[in-house]
Amino acid sequence: LVPNPNQPRRAWDDEQDEEGKTSLDRLAESIQEKGVLQPLVVTNWEDKYLLVCGERRYRAAKQAGLKEVPCVLRPGLTGEQVLELSIIENLQREDLTPVDEAHAIDALMKRCGWSQAAVGRKLGISVASVNYKLSLLKLNPELQREVKKGRLTETQGRAVVQATNKAPEEKRSEVQKEVHEKVTKARESG
Repeated sequence: LVPNPNQPRRAWDDEQDEEGKTSLDRLAESIQEKGVLQPLVVTNWEDKYLLVCGERRYRAAKQAGLKEVPCVLRPGLTGEQVLELSIIENLQREDLTPVDEAHAIDALMKRCGWSQAAVGRKLGISVASVNYKLSLLKLNPELQREVKKGRLTETQGRAVVQATNKAPEEKRSEVQKEVHEKVTKARESG
């Protein structure tokens, strides 16, 4: 079983709870106790199986010491189909960060040649929602991290993009940096 090199999830939740465990640790404990309840989706790839959906369960199962996991085989998927299924499966989950969602949507559009309307139809969301999510990619890396960590909401991130879109393009990053500093100061002062 080979992990998908085009996995849309970029954050694997390494934050620890009050007991020093991550959500992956918790999932591994659950898998040790109850097993893998939902099969992973795989396709044949060279002389192996490529993981299409379920990498988080796969990682937790390995962490739990399992040598076998239940899988559903979807034979003969093309690279585009693997990408489409893995991105759509991740986007339908609620635990992706808004920035990861935006990157996944962007990947669908670039690699599959889809329009915003096509992505919206596939995901069951409006074209406006697709556009809003994609706008987060216009944030500088520091502000994207703030959104990923939940320190800025998706709506606040979009507001920063809308406000800075009015600045000349060569100054946008500088303006976003100023916004980031103000947000940080405001958070620190309560």
